[in-house]
Amino acid sequence: MPFRFVYVIVLLSMMMWGRCAWGQVSLVNNINEYALGREVFYLEDAKHSLTFEQVYKQGKGFRQVSSINPNFGFTNSSYWLKWSVVNTSEDIFKNWLLEVGYSAYAEVDLYVINRQGKVVHQAAGDWRGRYSRPLSYHNYVFGLPILPAQSYEIYLRVRPLAGQVLLPLTIWEGKTFTRYAEVYNLFWGIYMGMMLIVLLYHAILWFVNRKSVGYLGYLYLALYLVLYLIFELTRGSCIGVRYFWSENRWMVNNGFLTLFLIMLLLFYAFYGIMLNLPRYTPKLMKVINVLFIAWIGVVLSIYGGWVEISKNALTLIFGAVVGGLIIVASYVSWRAQKGYKPGLYYFLAATMLYSGGVVLLLTRSGLLPSGSFYAMNSLNLGSLMEYIMLSIGLGMQIQWERQKNKQQIKDIQREQITMIENSYWQAQEEERKQLAMLLHDQFANEVLMLRQNIQKLYKEYIGTLSEERFKDALSIIKNILEGIRTIAHHYRPPQFEEKGLKWVLEELLQRLNSSSNVHFLMHLGGKEEELLPRVQEQLYYIVFEITSNIIKHAEATESALISYRESNFYVLQIRDNGKGIPQNIAHSTGQGLQNLRRRLESIGGIYEIVSSQDSGTAILIKMNLLHSYPQDHIYTQKK
Repeated sequence: MPFRFVYVIVLLSMMMWGRCAWGQVSLVNNINEYALGREVFYLEDAKHSLTFEQVYKQGKGFRQVSSINPNFGFTNSSYWLKWSVVNTSEDIFKNWLLEVGYSAYAEVDLYVINRQGKVVHQAAGDWRGRYSRPLSYHNYVFGLPILPAQSYEIYLRVRPLAGQVLLPLTIWEGKTFTRYAEVYNLFWGIYMGMMLIVLLYHAILWFVNRKSVGYLGYLYLALYLVLYLIFELTRGSCIGVRYFWSENRWMVNNGFLTLFLIMLLLFYAFYGIMLNLPRYTPKLMKVINVLFIAWIGVVLSIYGGWVEISKNALTLIFGAVVGGLIIVASYVSWRAQKGYKPGLYYFLAATMLYSGGVVLLLTRSGLLPSGSFYAMNSLNLGSLMEYIMLSIGLGMQIQWERQKNKQQIKDIQREQITMIENSYWQAQEEERKQLAMLLHDQFANEVLMLRQNIQKLYKEYIGTLSEERFKDALSIIKNILEGIRTIAHHYRPPQFEEKGLKWVLEELLQRLNSSSNVHFLMHLGGKEEELLPRVQEQLYYIVFEITSNIIKHAEATESALISYRESNFYVLQIRDNGKGIPQNIAHSTGQGLQNLRRRLESIGGIYEIVSSQDSGTAILIKMNLLHSYPQDHIYTQKK
């Protein structure tokens, strides 16, 4: 009983002594985790010149921290912190740890002073190498040499590595911290494993699709993921600083700054290719390019020591501005490319990563409270969502490219077929031209000479031979000569290229009206002058052939030729009031219908025949003005 009384008196006196000095933390049996905040006092050391002896003896200038998880924002100053601890726990086997929940520090010094004035100093920091860490963990974790029923003064000095002082301080009971660290390391293991899997997946995609149109995009993405993986080694788990370049002072100082810049450049290059930013957002790209040049200039100035600025502030602010502009450009480009579904997922991927980065920026600048799991790992969570969106987008990109390649192959095949057909028809037209010239220039002249010779013979033998037979012979020769000239003229009207389809058809129907028993009417409202020359030429031959068949076979007295536009189609109707076309002929593969089909296929047209004995025949010709490839033909027989 006396012992317990003395124990309580000692504890009360220590608590009163500590409280008079500054804020105090009391460790008790049933609490295993203490987040420090208002118990802590701080002192800024802008020139990094204060020593522990000066700070301890002077003891002035300290200010109280106003919140949990002290955050001094972007600064290159060193900071001293102090608080007192009283261990009221009676468990002598219980060990206590202090975790500094932010790891980007060049130097970290912990001083623990007991009531007798004995000082225990522990030194750590990225400048001091991998073996300076008291515990192999991504944050700095120190063992606290404190005994039950004792009070201590604790001083902590930190010197920032990248211009940021963020101090989430936690005192842990040893076993509790071990369980927490196991869960956190599991999270990082899963996170890094997913990064490696995604990296491998996209590297394989690049290798498989390296000959595709967007192979450079896959390459930039694979390189971006490699850089992002290395970038993550500089932060978060700090594997790079702890194992890979712990003795390389330049990499320790500038790894975060340099890798982030290169990573964002590759990110920008990937989006520029996949979303075709130079085409859809050229002005915005100029602004982004200028910002990148300015960013590179500031980074080079930091390398040379000409500028002293918070590297974290530079990285996060430039990253936020440039990243935001890339997202805007991505959105504009995606909206401009209607139907490009991968663009939506690329935009969402950038947005997810950017959101995590903005939360990180606001946390680091002190505008949002730090210390929570999401606040400290927002960039990691954003990048995980980014990988998911990128994977979906690239899967759709591959499918889209395959469909595009198939369509390109079809287009090439269609163009080849069209070229072959055009060559065929051009050869036929050239042959017709030659035939027309031959008929007109040679045979017509020879028939004309024959007529003149017969006329001479008639004059020489007048009265000897029958006058009627001479006149019949001259009439036959005259008809032959007019027929040759008519055929030659119809094969290639001389005014066709100069005056166009409408004028030539009007002239054709006028001649037919004067030379046949069928009266032809015409109303052309299909804007024939806008059709391609080869299309006009083929339509002329089609009309010529159909009207010739009407005169020869239809036994019609009237026929009408009408054209008009219907949406994206040019429509031409030719009707007559004749006896109709027998069913066996309408569905036959005769030379006339084959010629009609070939001519229409060469210009992307289709036709439909509607015929009956009562109402005659109607031939409907339709041509898609947006496409020029063969389609099906329809034959209808009305009884």
